[in-house]
Amino acid sequence: MSFIEKGSEVVLSIKGHKGFFYPDPNSIETLIADADVIQLIWVGSIDLLPVLVPETSIFASGDSKNMIPVWIKKEMLKSVKAT
Repeated sequence: MSFIEKGSEVVLSIKGHKGFFYPDPNSIETLIADADVIQLIWVGSIDLLPVLVPETSIFASGDSKNMIPVWIKKEMLKSVKAT
């Protein structure tokens, strides 16, 4: 399992050509809670890594069942060792 820490800045996605998601440099948010993430294998950025985060890690009024695609700097991704 991987996660990113509270206070990390993430770049929201924008739907583009043929319905693909790309990083939107005009939409940056800060995580309000640590977030377990699902790493995605998408094309779209050399500098950023796409991940899915729970909506509630960005928006306090979000739905914890919804996952949204965001883009992070690769060094922000942390690993959790299974216990």
